[in-house]
Amino acid sequence: GTKSHHGQDADDEEDDDFFDRTKRQHKSIVQDGESETTLIAKWKQLHKEHSERQATSIQASQESIFELEARHSESLEQGDTEEAFFVQNNLQLAKDALDKLLKEQKVAEESMTEIEKVLRIVNSKISFDRKRGYTGIGDPPEIKPVNSMGPPPSLSPATMS
Repeated sequence: GTKSHHGQDADDEEDDDFFDRTKRQHKSIVQDGESETTLIAKWKQLHKEHSERQATSIQASQESIFELEARHSESLEQGDTEEAFFVQNNLQLAKDALDKLLKEQKVAEESMTEIEKVLRIVNSKISFDRKRGYTGIGDPPEIKPVNSMGPPPSLSPATMS
């Protein structure tokens, strides 16, 4: 992004750079002439990369921040200012990491939304279930209890990831 130093703090510049990057990335997610198949593949890839992994990472990051906040308070209560200083630095790094994960997740969700919009133009009958990672025609198949015989025959190969 263009950086002007008219009283703007570093966080604003970081945000501006982040949004500049997301705009570039946002434009490139759907290319001219892409087929329904390639768009569905992109959607599934984004879902796979971000839905499961991100949720786990975000939760772990939040737990880490909670533990560091507790350690920081404990250090201050015990008068250990040196320990408190180091814990405070680690806490800031953990918060920055969480912010980065949340921004990445937002970009992925926006990209998935854009792909969904284009796919609905291409095929008005297509549906999406982000919770289950489903894309297909109509509603997702019922979730059946897992048995040792493998997937139920009602699941077509197209719905399996």
